[in-house]
Amino acid sequence: TLENPLQVRVKEHLHSLGAANKTTAKYYKQTHDVNINFAEDYTSPTLEVESCYDGSSDVGCVIKNASDTIFEVNNGTITNTQVVSFDSRNLSKDNIAGFVMENNGVIKNCSVGSINGENNEDNIVIQGTNAYGFVAINSNQISNCYAVGIVIGTEEAAGFVGSNGKRH
Repeated sequence: TLENPLQVRVKEHLHSLGAANKTTAKYYKQTHDVNINFAEDYTSPTLEVESCYDGSSDVGCVIKNASDTIFEVNNGTITNTQVVSFDSRNLSKDNIAGFVMENNGVIKNCSVGSINGENNEDNIVIQGTNAYGFVAINSNQISNCYAVGIVIGTEEAAGFVGSNGKRH
């Protein structure tokens, strides 16, 4: 419930979100920094309709050392989530985004990188055939969000959103 959300404390919790929320609306709250530790076996979860993820960046929690897209698909609501270090140079990916590949839901108060001086753009390097700083495909709402870093795409690259609108 919103009053008693499932806690996300480690990368395995984040990784398992997709499998955990297939049936009913779920509420997740990140309670600690999540260190993905550049794991090659990390699979980006899908956040289902009516599910909510609160990354707690407003109280200092972050996601760090990512090398792959954090959420594959967002069909729910993601808030207060900050990714402070991301490097995909050693990962061979055709499509990669710093935060969400496909947003069909709501994303607010989230970021990839930091503008407060603690982390600079060298901590964020997103590289792939098609690379996107924040979201690859957006078909709903993104508000009060930003991406800071280096985006390298051999075919397509976008600093924030690759395209607005549903896939054809």
